Amino acid sequence: MEQGMKQQRGAALVIVLALLTGALVVGVSGMQSSLIDERLAGNYRASVQAQMNAEKALAKSVGKLVSGSKPNCEESRWQEYIKNSSDKHVFKNFECTSVIDKRDVCGDVENRCLLFSISVGNPGNEYMVVGGVASGNDIIAKSLPIFIEYDSKCSGGRIPFNEDIPIELSLAAIVSAAEIAFPPSNITGGIEKNYGHASEDSVPDPRDWYVAAVNEYFEGEEFESNGCAEKCGVVFCSKSKGFEGKNKNPEIDVSDYEEVALFVFDVPEGVTVNVGEGMGKVKASFVSSGAITINGASNTQVTGLIWSAGSMSINGGRGGSFSVEGSMVAGGPISFNGVASVIFSDESDSITGPNNKPGENINGVPEWNIIYP
Repeated sequence: MEQGMKQQRGAALVIVLALLTGALVVGVSGMQSSLIDERLAGNYRASVQAQMNAEKALAKSVGKLVSGSKPNCEESRWQEYIKNSSDKHVFKNFECTSVIDKRDVCGDVENRCLLFSISVGNPGNEYMVVGGVASGNDIIAKSLPIFIEYDSKCSGGRIPFNEDIPIELSLAAIVSAAEIAFPPSNITGGIEKNYGHASEDSVPDPRDWYVAAVNEYFEGEEFESNGCAEKCGVVFCSKSKGFEGKNKNPEIDVSDYEEVALFVFDVPEGVTVNVGEGMGKVKASFVSSGAITINGASNTQVTGLIWSAGSMSINGGRGGSFSVEGSMVAGGPISFNGVASVIFSDESDSITGPNNKPGENINGVPEWNIIYP
């Protein structure tokens, strides 16, 4: 018995050492895994931060470019990094026009935001590329480039012409060279019927000069199959371009066009304009070289100038809740059906087109196309 006990001495120590070694291996492995996870998380955070920096620079640069104040180009190691990066094929026509400084956008030492300009595509198109880098002393992450294209086709959006805007377009709520039938009971701003019969004055005719100015404004533009083209908040439809109806006057639905403030029609026979249900308040003006019919739905309102060379018909929806705010000027008779009210306001300036600045839509929003890779 004593002999057996002596033979077993030291076995427990070996077993304990083996267990400790196993535990150590497991612990070290777990630490290594945690370190790897931490580094992966750090790298992911850096890449996300870099992309966020790029988007910050994008927002900042658009604001500066729209306001016309471009920051000066500064040489830096960040430019050299972009030039020599794996994306250099993107920057083969690289030419620095501006760099957004880190303090100007990102606000701390670990975040860098860059703005560069490159020439791509047809002359006259301005393309920008934004890159973001998150770093301490060394570069640890870079963003994918973001391209922003400046839409410069709208040079202010105005239709240029040398004529003065006729005073008759802002003379009264309703001006007609003939009779006015069934006018709504609620009219503010006055009525001028048979205008010019007792004087040398006359209702202005858009065919005299205005339609020619619009034709010139749309010269070179591509027209759709329906005979209409859209440019800078203006829609122009012409019979010579295919805008015509079958056995009736051509029709157009205002709801088919977003952010359009002026519709011009060069159709001698006339045109029908539909303002559909659910459109609410529509701020748009309409000019026709012939007759014009406005079909307005219930609970809708058109704010603008309605000007026609021929007759004019304004039809409201059921319940008579369609209304017009602005003025109506016609070279022929004007008739109303189911119109609740006509409230005068001077909208004559609308015939020159939306008063937007270059590079903005009619709501004053900068026209920039953001293109992610």
